[in-house]
Amino acid sequence: MPDLMSHLVIGLILAEIFNIRKKSLVALGAIMPDLIAKIDLLVFHLNAGIPLSFVHFHTPVMGFLAAIFLARFFRYSQVKASLFIILGVMSHLAADLAIKHFSGSGGVYLLFPFSVKPYSLGLIWPEQSFYTLILSVLVYAFVKIVKRNYSKSH
Repeated sequence: MPDLMSHLVIGLILAEIFNIRKKSLVALGAIMPDLIAKIDLLVFHLNAGIPLSFVHFHTPVMGFLAAIFLARFFRYSQVKASLFIILGVMSHLAADLAIKHFSGSGGVYLLFPFSVKPYSLGLIWPEQSFYTLILSVLVYAFVKIVKRNYSKSH
């Protein structure tokens, strides 16, 4: 799911389902892999010649490490902040697993740095991310309505 908004809404759905008050931390984690990977574009356009590829931050291990690093910047329990950001990162990577790729080279590097084999479920074409966004927004609205009605009845 290349659409940043889809990742954001999916992270918010999880934050609602798990009753996380600091939804912004889950949302940050949900968009963080794409934002960090965009550093490669900046390096390319600046012709900086940095030998490190920030695309490898789009993996579970690097998402975990980045979450621990970022959690230090928040005035909140470091453990909870890390877990909430990691939840967002994992939702992002799980959503990316659904993408179909034209060649066998695309996918999520689930086992990086131990393996550079990409994994993909091949369920959604990248051009269909608009439909995913619409579905995600509808699911988010449904979850909010159900939670509101549940809290009124109890």
